[in-house]
Amino acid sequence: TGVRFLPTGGVKPENVETYLALAQVLAVGGTWLATKEDLAEGHWEQIQAKCSAVCALVKRRRACEV
Repeated sequence: TGVRFLPTGGVKPENVETYLALAQVLAVGGTWLATKEDLAEGHWEQIQAKCSAVCALVKRRRACEV
């Protein structure tokens, strides 16, 4: 049907690859990427590292689609 999803609830480092393995999932997001503590304490490098790691997973899994 061409419907794609971007799950954000319940996604965490332990299951992100499971979500990305589904053809209907375009990408993922979630608060674990930028926790309240990381934001409050200005841990920008940690946030960037988490986001970069997920982006790399998406690109590897979706290389033929991106």
